[in-house]
Amino acid sequence: MGDEAARVRLRQLRDDAYERSLREVWAQDAVARVNFYLALVPMLRRSYHDVDHYLREGWQYALDNDLEYWQSLMAGARVLRLLHAGRWDEATQQAGDILAMSDPVWRSNLLVLVSLARIEARTGRPDAATHLDQATEVARNDRAFEGVIWPARAEAAWLAGEHARVLEVASDARARGIGAGDPWSEGELAFWVHLAGGPVDGHAIAAEPYRLAILGRWAAAARWWEEQGCPYEMAITLSTGDEPDSVRRAISALDQLGATPAAAYARRRLRELGVTSVPRGPRPSTQANPAGLTGREQEVLELVAAGLSNAEIASRLFLSEKTVERHMAGVFTKLNVTSRVQAVRAGSRTGALRASEIEGQPSSN
Repeated sequence: MGDEAARVRLRQLRDDAYERSLREVWAQDAVARVNFYLALVPMLRRSYHDVDHYLREGWQYALDNDLEYWQSLMAGARVLRLLHAGRWDEATQQAGDILAMSDPVWRSNLLVLVSLARIEARTGRPDAATHLDQATEVARNDRAFEGVIWPARAEAAWLAGEHARVLEVASDARARGIGAGDPWSEGELAFWVHLAGGPVDGHAIAAEPYRLAILGRWAAAARWWEEQGCPYEMAITLSTGDEPDSVRRAISALDQLGATPAAAYARRRLRELGVTSVPRGPRPSTQANPAGLTGREQEVLELVAAGLSNAEIASRLFLSEKTVERHMAGVFTKLNVTSRVQAVRAGSRTGALRASEIEGQPSSN
């Protein structure tokens, strides 16, 4: 419920359990359990301070102590974190690995299915409904977990342009008491209802970014999401505003994410604001690229992977060094990296680079 004192108490319990585990093996389970809660619960409240630390620490602890149950749960939580961070290619890859397991832990399975469904809905892929149905079936093991599914259903319906369906999903969830008492589940459902044209009392929403957006304070809501490192939510919120420059920024962010349905909404929104020069969507070649790179960005990345400097790339492609730097900035943004070495690794991981294209360590400039 957002009680910071409870989070502090959890940390204390984790330290106590660790000390106990040095003497008694059974306490190892408690250490792993609390690490999982310290990672997952803040994410469900859209707070990410120390989350990455506990995801890494929890995974390593479970691995070192052969706690396969907690390894699976930490892996599922990691997929959710990648979803929120806009690192959808990584999330999809890791989700596939977990779903391929012979017997994944059901709670991990649920987190993965919902995350995967949201990515598929956001990128316009056809399997979102199937994965949401599978998640609903899995959630019957514990109704408390159903609260993570219904906002995803409402979003998928909104992205498909089925506004009446959004209202039906929200009404059904309320009738079943799903998400009741959870301000974030209730807040997100209300947000999609608001975008679908349904009646919402924004003042009654406890979750801050959703309340701000519903009350028309979209710029403040977008800043909130940006500060949390949630690019998709930031862009969606910006796209609901009434300033063309902010909507253009939303379109750029959504295009980089590959969020085709939401980007189409933002473009329609820009036209509603009277703008005639609406940015075009990514070219088919860009959409086909696993990392969303343009043809020129792909060429630059391949030459970086071959170990060429910016000056050498500029000479090879008959470009200025400044233009190469601009293309590199685009590569860094789309791959969510800050260095050339990281770009090559991310390019390989996402499939933008093949092993045969990586000939040497990239230079630092």
